[in-house]
Amino acid sequence: MACPVPGPVLTPFKTIFLLWAVSLLGACVSYQHIPLDSAQVQIPHAYEPESEFNWDGPSPHTQVLDLGQIVENNDGVKRKASSYLARRMKTQQLDHYEVRGFEYPSSGLSGQPGNSVKVRYYRGTVPGQWPLLIILPVWGSYEYPVEKLAWRVRKRYQGKVHIAAFLGEQRLVDWAGMAAAEDTAELRRHGEISAERIRVAVVDIRRLVDWAEQQPEIDSGRIALTGFSIGAVVGSIVVTQEPRLAASTLVMGGANPADLLAQCNRIAGRTRDEVSRRLGLDTQQYQAILSSAFDELNLSRYGGRADPSRLLVVDAAEDDCMPATSREALWNSLDKPERYTIDGTHEGAMLTMTFLGNDFIGKLVVDFLAQQLDLGAPAITGAVAVEAAEAGEGDSTL
Repeated sequence: MACPVPGPVLTPFKTIFLLWAVSLLGACVSYQHIPLDSAQVQIPHAYEPESEFNWDGPSPHTQVLDLGQIVENNDGVKRKASSYLARRMKTQQLDHYEVRGFEYPSSGLSGQPGNSVKVRYYRGTVPGQWPLLIILPVWGSYEYPVEKLAWRVRKRYQGKVHIAAFLGEQRLVDWAGMAAAEDTAELRRHGEISAERIRVAVVDIRRLVDWAEQQPEIDSGRIALTGFSIGAVVGSIVVTQEPRLAASTLVMGGANPADLLAQCNRIAGRTRDEVSRRLGLDTQQYQAILSSAFDELNLSRYGGRADPSRLLVVDAAEDDCMPATSREALWNSLDKPERYTIDGTHEGAMLTMTFLGNDFIGKLVVDFLAQQLDLGAPAITGAVAVEAAEAGEGDSTL
């Protein structure tokens, strides 16, 4: 398998990003691929007419959003590098696309500024009806994965796929409230606030599908969804609730949010350690409190509700945020769809979306969508996707 080679043009930000990335990823991408066993695919269970994820109101009424007013989170060197690269991609003028921003009121308490749903809409200008790709954010974190995928789709399909990228400005999990909890009841309450934000996000995504069905330029039979990290956690619930999705890809996600909060490192780990120390909790007790708060979001409750032939799962073998139990629960609850497991940590595997990994994940996702949405493009998967050079695409300059 060929190793990716970074391009020769390096700005200071790219140099920092490169040094950080090499330390986490190394030079090559290795992975395990488990294809879909089509002989084992079962007809999905009927979707329940009554659900906590349903919305009985009309399609959302959108209003124009000034994208220039969105404030980027640039705290830290890695965040600065990611924001720089994302900004380069989302501001690049590509043929056959116009960029719009719109927003609509959230269906509940979302935890987002103004309690509204904000979307960057890359609208293709080629006449006709074309598919829509909905990309979920890494709420309150990096924009790079979302914008890299949006850029790749625009570059490849030149106006024949519309893209709706959610702007998740704030984290869904109420980390500050959890960290400050003075007793277990307060900890559970802030867990419930976080769970409600995730539930609201699922409903708001379904409302965007309602909106998409009303747009004359969108082929309502070819709506797809992709989520990264926490976006994949939310997306895994969406795919069990939303039968109108023709294809979905879940990247670096997991099932059962309580397990993630109890075992993930980074901000989750710091919060867990602080609260557990102050309240005298062990990991099992901490997880049990959150499990009761997140019970309605346990993916195993909705097993058999998604069509695995429409799904692609990409995860990391040494993920230090999504524990193995959560990754396996996601795959099993979705009836074992096609799966790629990359050798690496959570961040290390995500770095295969950069020039260091020749955008391995991006190619997997786009080629899967090409097959599922009948986009008329030849699929390039597996090792071939890593080794194939896309002339003129310019990955090394982004």
